[in-house]
Amino acid sequence: RDRRCTMSEQYIEAHVHMDAWDAATKRRIRESGVAQYWVMDISHPQLNTKNADRKTILRAAHDMPGRIIPFAMIQWGADERQVEAYFRAGFTGLKAIVPPKPYNDNAYLPIYEAAAHFAMPILFHTGIIAHSNDTVKEPLRRGYGPANMEPAFLATIADMFPSLELIGGHMGFPYTEQTENNLYYYPNIHHDISGYVSLEWLMSVLERRACAYLGGARFFHEKLLLATDLFIGNKNSELWGKEKREAWRLFFKYLAYNHSWSLEADNIFYRNAKRLMDKVQRRQASIRARLKRKRSGPGTAIVKKRGTR
Repeated sequence: RDRRCTMSEQYIEAHVHMDAWDAATKRRIRESGVAQYWVMDISHPQLNTKNADRKTILRAAHDMPGRIIPFAMIQWGADERQVEAYFRAGFTGLKAIVPPKPYNDNAYLPIYEAAAHFAMPILFHTGIIAHSNDTVKEPLRRGYGPANMEPAFLATIADMFPSLELIGGHMGFPYTEQTENNLYYYPNIHHDISGYVSLEWLMSVLERRACAYLGGARFFHEKLLLATDLFIGNKNSELWGKEKREAWRLFFKYLAYNHSWSLEADNIFYRNAKRLMDKVQRRQASIRARLKRKRSGPGTAIVKKRGTR
């Protein structure tokens, strides 16, 4: 039977943002047909944007548990204690963007160690980024352009913290050879397909096998996640995201039908993200239960400093 005729209509949006959370937005999200939205906090002054703040994102996650998955933005000027604070507040993951140093700089390793401890996946923006709207440039406070956000920097982190789930936000253009290396060698690195994507490049790598040395996914198409980078609470952006999801579905159904990986669209649209988030939430449920049993107060240090016993 032709599996193109039985392609499901399930989606998980693995990389979105939020502008607002009101009654009309809630109604649209319920009617969207999207099973989950992984919402990235970008409200920090590092980005000089006017989007929904962390409290609003957490309120949305509380209103729609299981559908809104909240990710808090890493503050590069703060230490690893921010990770525990985000976890206790109710965030599931972390968002990394515009670091003043490369992602794999030793100064950031305690943050990643804490993320691994709390089983918090990190979505790293990789590759090109829009021109900043900063009126005053502060390169010691935040990065500019893609220089500190190359996909290869994730390989260092994945190697050092093999239990930490990493997601390369976007495909890392123009460093797509580095993205290929991530997908091939590191079981704990995924990438989403939002942002600029060269279809010729994507079609050339979708059927590639991943390295079997450390286990994990067998093929690249098992490590890619649907995302459109839309803004919840912005009706036009939500419509744009819906159109792009449909465009991807039509691409796999009609334009890529003679490639073996065209039959794996449901993995990219839904199953890969579902497996990843189910794994994360099982681990976090165990951690939260352990913390509850210990009745640890918010000031109790859970993560030890690197090099201490």
